[in-house]
Amino acid sequence: MSREIREIGRFHAVAQDGTVHTVIEYRHFAQRSATSGPSPWQEDCKQHFLATGSAVACIETDTFEVVHTGEILLRLTGGAPAP
Repeated sequence: MSREIREIGRFHAVAQDGTVHTVIEYRHFAQRSATSGPSPWQEDCKQHFLATGSAVACIETDTFEVVHTGEILLRLTGGAPAP
């Protein structure tokens, strides 16, 4: 079985103190071997990280928690996309 991790998006999220963070969203993909050759890539789980590399847990659709610190982040909607 082959596995791959791809970046699928970036967005800004704001902390309670007003600090804006860039959150990077990754999706895992798996390709299972079949007797007739490789199968198509199948989507698996998502993971989120800050641009600094810190892991982020998705609590709700637009609410996230920095795993190491417990800091809560809210996704910013509208405006320019994250770099």
